[in-house]
Amino acid sequence: TIGDATMSLYQDPGDGVRASVEIQKRLMTHNTGKGEKDRLSVRVGIHYGDGIVDDKDVFGDVVNTASRIESKADGGEIMISEELYREVKSTDEFIFRYHDAVQAKGKKEPVQIFELLGANLQVGPPSWVGIFEEGFSAYASGAWKGASAAFKQVLAERPEDGPSRLYLERLKALSAAPPPPNWD
Repeated sequence: TIGDATMSLYQDPGDGVRASVEIQKRLMTHNTGKGEKDRLSVRVGIHYGDGIVDDKDVFGDVVNTASRIESKADGGEIMISEELYREVKSTDEFIFRYHDAVQAKGKKEPVQIFELLGANLQVGPPSWVGIFEEGFSAYASGAWKGASAAFKQVLAERPEDGPSRLYLERLKALSAAPPPPNWD
């Protein structure tokens, strides 16, 4: 069983992302004017791959991985795997950013996770997305001061940005106990 979760199967990877966007839009409409305790919030995790379909159920690694990805999302967010990202990134329909990696049970390598930032936008991504990407690039290369400055700049524009907070916390820990030169 999957408790209070729902699982859907799509033949086209983009259809899964579109359905998730529609769910989040409808929940935003539903929540308009409601008090905090009356709002509904859903987090979405999507993975792309082969599964075993039996009657009205799906089994396999694809389901388990989607569940791990969903656990990294906050209410109202849509997170996807790198496999799905590769399938849908070439369209101008969706805007994503790298979010984090999660170690999924039964996998040797961490699963790379991307956050959906928007769909069907008439303009490009918000300016803070480029700043976040610069910060992440600096973080990955060990340029921590530059990374810290970029993530703080994102938070100045978007105070609720969880990934920027996450990387600032990691930078604080790295400053207190620097890793070896070949850290990952």
